Amino acid sequence: MSYPAPLYPPIQCLQGPWWTMQPWGLCDDGRVQALASYLNRAATQQVLTCCEEQRTYPQMIRRQLHRLGLSHFFVDDVTGTAATQASATTTATLPHLMALSALCTSASASLGIDVGVNGLGLIPIYLGATTEQLSWVAARMTQGAFCSLLLTEIAHGSNLLANETYAEAGTLTTAGHFVPLAHDDNAHQPTHYRLNGNKDLINGGSQHELLVLFARTRGEQPIDRNSRPSAQGDFSLFLLDRREGGAAITSPHRWHTLPTPAADIASVRLQDVLVPATQRIGAAGSGFRLVQQTLGITRGGVSAFAVGLANRAVQLTCHYGQTRRIYGSPILALGAIADHLLHCRALELLITAMSLKATALLNACGVGGGYYAHVAKYACCTLAEALVTEGRLLHGAAALLVARPYHRLIGDVLLFGAFDGTTHLTLEQIQWRLAQLAAQPTQTTAPKATAIVEQMRHLYQTPPQPLRLVAQQRSRTLLHDPGRYLQELAHSANWAPVAPLIQVSEALLTLVRHCRDGGQWETDQGLRFTLGKLGAWLETLVALVEWTDPGTRRALGLPPRPTTPDDQALYTFAFGWFGGQLLAELQMTMARCGLVDLVRSDEVAAALGRLYREGRDQLYAELQQIEEDI
Repeated sequence: MSYPAPLYPPIQCLQGPWWTMQPWGLCDDGRVQALASYLNRAATQQVLTCCEEQRTYPQMIRRQLHRLGLSHFFVDDVTGTAATQASATTTATLPHLMALSALCTSASASLGIDVGVNGLGLIPIYLGATTEQLSWVAARMTQGAFCSLLLTEIAHGSNLLANETYAEAGTLTTAGHFVPLAHDDNAHQPTHYRLNGNKDLINGGSQHELLVLFARTRGEQPIDRNSRPSAQGDFSLFLLDRREGGAAITSPHRWHTLPTPAADIASVRLQDVLVPATQRIGAAGSGFRLVQQTLGITRGGVSAFAVGLANRAVQLTCHYGQTRRIYGSPILALGAIADHLLHCRALELLITAMSLKATALLNACGVGGGYYAHVAKYACCTLAEALVTEGRLLHGAAALLVARPYHRLIGDVLLFGAFDGTTHLTLEQIQWRLAQLAAQPTQTTAPKATAIVEQMRHLYQTPPQPLRLVAQQRSRTLLHDPGRYLQELAHSANWAPVAPLIQVSEALLTLVRHCRDGGQWETDQGLRFTLGKLGAWLETLVALVEWTDPGTRRALGLPPRPTTPDDQALYTFAFGWFGGQLLAELQMTMARCGLVDLVRSDEVAAALGRLYREGRDQLYAELQQIEEDI
């Protein structure tokens, strides 16, 4: 196998604002550094490029990552003992897992999926497995095994309640023959299950060794494909080892996808697979609940893929903008080209802030941080698509050349919005919580000056927690009125004029109340999803204020981050530019609903426009200096 010489310098996987803004000291972690050093090599990235071109699973890269300590990111104790309390030295924490996904995706989106999917498979294990099961999983992953969650069936897509893969309860005779239990037999407990069915579009479906299977354990066949919510107790989870299943577990089909061609997205077929009842995870009938809790955490994890891909896209775009020359100067001398680059950098900053917020809150609250996980999944993936489009416009026709690296991002970025649930499923969760915020009583008395800030400070100062503790955390759902929160942050902000954002927040919730009172909320799903999108944009701007303004970082207990005047220019530009887009769409939605006076739009637009101009002018001066240096 020959590896062509790269047209671009290697991607630096630890580069980008996520790494400088994160508060957990991950850049100084020896295992993170070792993995990054290997992934930063030109030879490593050439192998990954070749795997992409040939649609080959990067097995050699996986083995080397294992030698460098990859399993330490998945299990707490490589001797096979699962941790039962937080450890100051473990790297099997949620922030470390997010860092790992971002790191690998910077090098290759296919590698990011192949490695990151382990977290999806591990969370339900940490949620419901016994101590013996946890020890067995730890031992297998220490040996280098990878884990996959088997949910999807091609005929049913995201409708899990219609899944047909069946786990038939029964017992074994002394001769080893399986004897099914009657469906209405409540007097006997099964000793074994017989598994039959097909799972499709499984990440790691043909290569990963540990399989967490979602299967029906109740309900007579044929199964009603229009399954109702009452069927939620009909499913269970099972822990399988591919090597023990032998010929009864096969992978008959590798799905070729536009994005991540080197990722192993395949089918898994189970034919009369016999497993002991001890391989069931949790109680019988708890499978759907465990999966819902899992997705409440892992959807936030998808934002790390967006972070990694954004890092890669910005590096490629900067390099092309600085080295491609026209009329004797770099193309960045052209205003429209410079704008595309500034938009890319602003979008990367927004993705970073929202991803870090979700990571911190999931780390502290587990499933209780699920609202912000859904916001991060939707916002970061959607903004990553916008970022890749801006970079494509800067590259022009060069972005479409297979010989150049940027073309791969155009396809890869489309996967993340469908990963761990489609965009529509995510918006359904966001609009539901937005309605809850709107239903809260209007504040009639002055709240405690820093009530929300104090709570967030406590959560943000939570050290990295082992994955098992995060999965088992039972905190109440965290849900703050963004306007009230911004009112508290306004006292600490150095540069961020949050007053315009407070007005936008109040107008958005008033619009939601108006739609609920008028009946539009119930009858117009498209309107609900539009308002959910605006809610996600608003939360992203709140995260930008939290994680970039030195004053708010200090108030929230986040460590100081050295900044330059150019950094502040980028913050203000991102705030003004993206805030202006939020305001414009809010105004259009208000007009659609027959309301035009919920926000003092001229005042807000003027404040956001001023920030946009100030930041853009300073960033243009920086680009001019780069051109002169070149």
